[in-house]
This record gives sequence, C-alpha cells and structure tokens, in this order.
Amino acid sequence: MIKRLMIFVIAIACGCSSSTSIVSSWKSPDANPQDVQLSKVMIAVLGNSEASRRIAEDKVSSLNAKVHPSYQVLMNASAATDTTRSSNILREQGFDGIIVMKLVDKDKSTDWVPGSYNSYWSMHPYYWGGFGYGGYYDPGYYTEDITYVVETSLYSLKGDTRLLWSGISSTVNPSSVEKTVQDIAMKSYDQMKTDGLLPAESGK
Repeated sequence: MIKRLMIFVIAIACGCSSSTSIVSSWKSPDANPQDVQLSKVMIAVLGNSEASRRIAEDKVSSLNAKVHPSYQVLMNASAATDTTRSSNILREQGFDGIIVMKLVDKDKSTDWVPGSYNSYWSMHPYYWGGFGYGGYYDPGYYTEDITYVVETSLYSLKGDTRLLWSGISSTVNPSSVEKTVQDIAMKSYDQMKTDGLLPAESGK
C-alpha cells in the first residue's frame, strides 16, 4: 500500500524543518484509494548522476520491503525511461506499481544582503568619567540559494499502465540526497491525502 510505502518518512521527519514544498499536483479524475493498494512497487529516480540515483533509491527501498530500487530490477537507467519495456519487465516480476522521481530543473540565485551599523551603550568610562555611545559596522555579504525542482509520479500497473498522481516539489538548499528524498516523499504523501487519493488519518 502506498500509504505504508510513504508514511515511514513522517516519524523520521517530525521535529525537522524542511525546505521542500509541493508547488503543484495532479490526480487522475478516476483514481481512488483502492487504486493505491499496491503490494510490490519499484522506485525509479531519474537524473544525471548514477551515484545520486542509487543513493536515493536505496534510501527509499531500505525503509520498506515492498519498495525495490530500479537499478536492481531494470539494471540500467535507460530501461526506466522506456515505459513499454519497463512495464512488461515489471509485470513479469510481479510489480503492480511504480514511483518515479525526476529532477526537472535546477536554479541558482545570488542575493546581496547590505551591511548595517549597530549601535550600543558602552560601559567603558571616558576620561571625564562618563559613559560612551559607540557602535560597530556589520559588512554586507552575498547569499547563494540552489533550488531543485523534482517531479514525483505514481503509476499503477494493474491492467493498463495508469498515471494515478503527479506532483512538482521545490527544495531549496538541500543538505543531502537522503534528506531531500525523505522530504519529497513526506510532502507527496500529504499532498496525496489533500488531493483525495489517500484516505485521511482517522481522528483528523
């Protein structure tokens, strides 16, 4: 079940600030919670770096036995991009779902933060016995932000291959591949509930 496949990130992410947000999402009009009752799912992370791909897929698959990294199933990244070929291979091996995470954009921005003069009362006595009023200058500096835009899509292999849900996430200054994948999974899970693809938690 996709709920079980993605809920693992909630306990880990509690108490941790996240720089990831879902900026847009789409749900198939005829998709419902029964469609996400999946038993064997492949996670495919598509990007320019083979190392990052494997790290990300290992992060997800290591947290749930129902999730399997694509590099162990399809053996090479090109097979994961061939929908017909990959779907046939997966069905033969008993898979009924696919999660695809794809880096679609990377943006770098630089901003200048101007300096400021900070004043303070000095308890240092002057020669006339009083107290002074001084300050110090805090120089300006540049800040650089890197934003990664990732598309996460959920497919069902039951019957014809169907796209059930897709979301676009934005992550600013990610600290690591593992943390970024974790945050995206958590945000995607929450958005699927908001979009009605997953049932809301009881008591909420």
